[in-house]
Amino acid sequence: MRATISPLQLSGLRLYAIPMLYVVGSMGLAVLTTQLDRVLKYTITLNLTVESGQMVLSAIASGMLAMTGIVFSMVFVLVQFGSTAFSPRLVTWFVQDVVVLNAMGVFSATFLYALIALGALDRSINGEVPFLTMIVAYIFIFASVIMFIALTQRMTILQISNVLHTIGQRGRNVVNELYREDAQDAKENVDQAALLLGRKVTQTFLYSGGPAAVVEVRLPLLFRLACQSGGVIELEYAVGDTLVNNAAIMRVYDGKSLIPEAQLRRAVVIGRERTMAQDPKLALRLLVDIAIRALSPAINDPTTAVQALNQIEDLLRRLGTRKLDIGVLRDDAGELRVLLPSPDWDDFLALALDEIRYHGANSLQVMRRMSALLDDLEEVVPPRRRKIVQEHYYALHRKIRMSFSDPSDRAVADQVDRQGIGLSRDRYDGEPDMIDDE
Repeated sequence: MRATISPLQLSGLRLYAIPMLYVVGSMGLAVLTTQLDRVLKYTITLNLTVESGQMVLSAIASGMLAMTGIVFSMVFVLVQFGSTAFSPRLVTWFVQDVVVLNAMGVFSATFLYALIALGALDRSINGEVPFLTMIVAYIFIFASVIMFIALTQRMTILQISNVLHTIGQRGRNVVNELYREDAQDAKENVDQAALLLGRKVTQTFLYSGGPAAVVEVRLPLLFRLACQSGGVIELEYAVGDTLVNNAAIMRVYDGKSLIPEAQLRRAVVIGRERTMAQDPKLALRLLVDIAIRALSPAINDPTTAVQALNQIEDLLRRLGTRKLDIGVLRDDAGELRVLLPSPDWDDFLALALDEIRYHGANSLQVMRRMSALLDDLEEVVPPRRRKIVQEHYYALHRKIRMSFSDPSDRAVADQVDRQGIGLSRDRYDGEPDMIDDE
């Protein structure tokens, strides 16, 4: 059986949802307050004439129109600066920032409320402006001032330390959600292909549409569908992979009954861009992007790369002590039900370190900081993962010997320093250097 899955793209909807809620709410509130002012009697008044009220509301409407333009300008600055200084993949974060979206919504709501209230002013209420309508307008102005202050403060998100911390924190949250602590020295890297030997494909589900990323896999739903069919569901594409037209995204083996297409479609969420919902690799990808951009000859900022390595080390230390093999799901009877690709320890290390080692080969700071990272990492990971860490350590020092021909420079680059250049130290185990000069 062949079926298709169409892209689910929600980023544009999320971008407009919050401002539109404010806009619709302000229009309804303006109609409500003007109607209430016609039927309610107040014991206090604002002592404003209708002409004065019209002037106030007119000033609010025209001023907030200009303020909304400023908000869009600030968003444009965020997008431009983020894409050029850090990574184009961070643009969505800046545009969909909660403070920015709420500021746009409040400013637009204030403008529309004042405009509608201005047209609904009733000149027959004893020559005074409606009390409730004006009070709500003042509240909108106060909220706009607060949001403008918050938006101005939000510009600090562009500081490199804040950007790196935000990426690192999101990555830590995903690691904590996906992977459990694993103190056992268990076997890793299960051969998934061997688990499918002798099984027969009973269903194949194809993707139809333009390129799209796998954003999330709803494992509970996928597991339940596999149990109901009595077979095994294999997901061919991992979270973060890009689907193309006619790609076989899922296969069902030994299914005793066909799984409805609509249910399988709901088990995989796809979109235009990767997210960190189930993808800790994206956090490392963004940190590496920032680091290698800082190491480019046009920028030449190795200190930023060292700061990125601080966040990378924290993520690797957490991943190094977790059970990473989460791609095999079995039911209570031990029967295999779901298989999906998942990165192993080698994948994470290669993603986090290989490109930085290559692009930072001529930087003393980066080489020393990477030596400290690998030195500390080797100390905390389980024995089964230390060999891979050591291989990266030796690859790093081979790169140092190729990049620094002067023995004195090489000796400096060989140092272990958590600050890059600031406080060198010996390796914790005191082992001699096992790498021969080339």
